[in-house]
Amino acid sequence: MLVLDATGHARRPIRGRATNLALHPSEKSTMAIDDTNQTEPSIPAVGAVPPASNTPPTVPQFLPYREAYERALPATAALSEDELLHVNIDLPRAVATAIAALPRIMAYRDEAAKLNGFDTSHFDELQLHAFAVGHAHVKFLVASAPPEALATLNESALELRDTIYHDAVALAHRGLIRGERVAEFKANVGYQNLAFDLLGLSDLLRQNWEQIASRSAVQLGELDQAELIGQQLMDAVGTREQAAALMARAQAQRQRNFTLFSRSYDQVRRAIGFLRWNHEDVDQICPSLFAGRGGSRRKEPPAPTPPGADPSATSSDSASPLAS
Repeated sequence: MLVLDATGHARRPIRGRATNLALHPSEKSTMAIDDTNQTEPSIPAVGAVPPASNTPPTVPQFLPYREAYERALPATAALSEDELLHVNIDLPRAVATAIAALPRIMAYRDEAAKLNGFDTSHFDELQLHAFAVGHAHVKFLVASAPPEALATLNESALELRDTIYHDAVALAHRGLIRGERVAEFKANVGYQNLAFDLLGLSDLLRQNWEQIASRSAVQLGELDQAELIGQQLMDAVGTREQAAALMARAQAQRQRNFTLFSRSYDQVRRAIGFLRWNHEDVDQICPSLFAGRGGSRRKEPPAPTPPGADPSATSSDSASPLAS
């Protein structure tokens, strides 16, 4: 079918684009296409320089973070202690960098597969390990969060202990209770000591309640509260000690996830760096995770060795790093 353009000449409509066929105004607003903004989504062809873009690529969320973490657990458990790497980068930024670069990175997967001895699982599992280490880092942050509840409980316990202690000192001064017992609870430091002070003072005053009930400002309700807060403080201390163990486990697991993530990303970056050696654009495709730290973890070699190959097998005087 032919349509007339603005000059009155007959032209064939462009396939795949809507033409203005006397639509209702409301329909025109939804069906008209602005040619100036018409783009076709694409992945850079292997061997081509990736187009510059101010908009970061969108990465489909194929795998929830928790599911990736659980799927990676067997691989992390198989790592030996000697293989573990220290977490020496900003993990949230590194994970975001890797995820944003995934579409560009995966464009070179098939070409990297042709490299002698290269393990393409580093490409295939990069997203898995990026999501997994992200979730492991969140678990570590949760486990290492400051115990705000314990701090609040400690503040209440200190105030109540001081009130009851000063009342007990006054009672001891009048000879109504034993002064040496009161001295045992004099401003002891530490959560556990504070808890024992509350429980001990409460018990001391209860034992002498008949003698002091009408001669002290202390109320039985305060003693009940002292016992309750003392017990809560003891429980909180126990929970904190367990939290320290949980934090240690979370930190160790994060290190294992980071090792797999860093290993895959390094291998992928090395392969792309070899394939794109003459273009010098590896940082545009697979950015360094150490960006912004004043340099990378290691110096770049003068000429690349194919990933998975014996470095001695590559001729040092080859005209091209791809030459075999």
